[in-house]
Amino acid sequence: MTAISSVLLERFDESPMEELLVGNKACARPSWKAQEVSLATRQIAAGLIQLHVPQGSHIGLIADNCDHWLISDLGSLHCGLVNVPRAKDTSTEEIGFVLEHSGCTATFLEDPTLLERIREQLAELSNLSLIILMKGECPDLGIPGKTIMNLQGLMDLGKAAEIETPGLGDSRQGSVQDGDLATIVYTSGTTGNPKGVRLTHGNILHNIRTIPQVLDLVAGDRYLSFLPTWHSFERAMEYCLLNSGTTIYYSSKSRLRKDMPRVKPTILAGVPRLWESLASSVLGSVEKLPTGKKKLIQFLLKGSEKCVHARRLIGGQMVNDRNGICKAKGLGTLSAQLSSIIWAPCHMLADRLVYSKLRTALGGAVRFIVSGGGALQAHVDEFFNRAGICLLNGYGLTETAPVISIRTPQDNVLTTAGKKLPETTWRIRNEENTETLDQGQKGVLWVQGPQVMDGYHRNPDATKMVLADGWFCTGDVASLTDHDQVLIQGRAKDTIVLRGGENVEPALIEAPIAKIPYVHDVLVVGHGEKHLSALIIPELETLQARFPDLPAGNLKEIAQDPRVSETIHQSIKDALARSAGFQAFQQVPKIALLDRLFSVEDGTLTLTMKKKRPQIESIHADTIAQFYQD
Repeated sequence: MTAISSVLLERFDESPMEELLVGNKACARPSWKAQEVSLATRQIAAGLIQLHVPQGSHIGLIADNCDHWLISDLGSLHCGLVNVPRAKDTSTEEIGFVLEHSGCTATFLEDPTLLERIREQLAELSNLSLIILMKGECPDLGIPGKTIMNLQGLMDLGKAAEIETPGLGDSRQGSVQDGDLATIVYTSGTTGNPKGVRLTHGNILHNIRTIPQVLDLVAGDRYLSFLPTWHSFERAMEYCLLNSGTTIYYSSKSRLRKDMPRVKPTILAGVPRLWESLASSVLGSVEKLPTGKKKLIQFLLKGSEKCVHARRLIGGQMVNDRNGICKAKGLGTLSAQLSSIIWAPCHMLADRLVYSKLRTALGGAVRFIVSGGGALQAHVDEFFNRAGICLLNGYGLTETAPVISIRTPQDNVLTTAGKKLPETTWRIRNEENTETLDQGQKGVLWVQGPQVMDGYHRNPDATKMVLADGWFCTGDVASLTDHDQVLIQGRAKDTIVLRGGENVEPALIEAPIAKIPYVHDVLVVGHGEKHLSALIIPELETLQARFPDLPAGNLKEIAQDPRVSETIHQSIKDALARSAGFQAFQQVPKIALLDRLFSVEDGTLTLTMKKKRPQIESIHADTIAQFYQD
């Protein structure tokens, strides 16, 4: 029965001189020792108590990765507050919604620039009375009814209060229970507003307690942090690593490739798109070689693939067509061993000429990397395996704080997302949730365990849709191997998860596209891919008005006209512009014009005229595949 911060501070106090954080330009300091993080956390907690912020109050945490994000997070948790994190570049309207909907009475903001940008939204929040700037001095920007101070001022206040009342920063810890709310993390919703996932101290502590055991985290590791800390995947990783004595080095997406060889991390965590990018970069260098040398390298890579495939088959590290673990037996073992020997020279040369470049790009010291936040493509998984890099694919959701399962170095079966964490139970159910399916059968994954959320904040209807009798419906289509590893095979609901880890509700993108006069209907696709794409049915009448020479009523010829495609594509760019509140990952760079309508007859519409997404994607699978060939 304790707070997340207490567990971490106890670890910091045991090894006060350990270097915990190493900063970058976004950070306030070049480095922090454990005792310094511990002291700052307690000073922030004491300062908030001194300001009479009641235990259980909700406090915003609007900032990007930096050292002050972490200590603000720990400090607010340590005095029993519920923090509500969000990225600095979130739209002004969404920040206002999140702070209002969560009922924040105070908020941390990254800097004065953010304060000025959301000034009007803050002024409208009558319950919010305290604003704390992590960086910079407080601007001459009065907001009626709001106290504005910077983080250093809060820490100074806490320091003075601790002198007057020793132990003030720790004073609320005895009353924080596992079931108490720790954070509300907002994720994309289907109705336009994000949903607030309510996570308790116990939810997150389950990951902190179990993941280090599964991954064998040890003191002395180096971790390079570049994912958004407010994202539950990165946040959980950092908690686990800090509790294991790992030093966190701050980086950014723009600096990552320079920082990896400089820091030489032993552990990395990222979304599938990063690993795909690194693999593509290495393979792309092969394509630039002279023809003769390129063909030689390609031959070596093919031989390497056969060699490592045989080794995985011998070791029982593959999944067969029936979702069972496949291991060579009898003559099959002899055949696999022979194949491994024959192709071993190719693998050795490929390792020297190609794979070594990938290991060097990662810094040359990686023990393992963790992939999460999206679907990992099989060819990327396999490439890292051939390169001798231990890639551990995991699975989870914000609603599960977030990890449900993860592969381990000892049981690293490719294409799976590993086995469930300790104390976790799962089952595969049919879509109607009336029957539990057998091993190997595909259905909807349900999970039960200490990490399952408390519910959605102020949204009982959405909560009832996913929580039933202590079980959580992940919304993912999955199956289990005969060794109880999970294979994630798609989404039961419409949410698109891009390879970069971004969640996209297609309805929010389809709505503005559908408003374009030249668009009759639209279906946005892209689950597990780098970017969104769209299947478009053109609107005949408006296009014929725009281009009078188009054949009347001939949808097929109209769909093939390049002027039509260019016009619709430009209209989509305008509809999804950043100025309209859409972010980079919400853009639709590729479209295809369809030459027939969706209908009940072909199974693409329900009787109530709702689009049946899986059927449409199946019918147009070849077209969708062309979006992602490059």
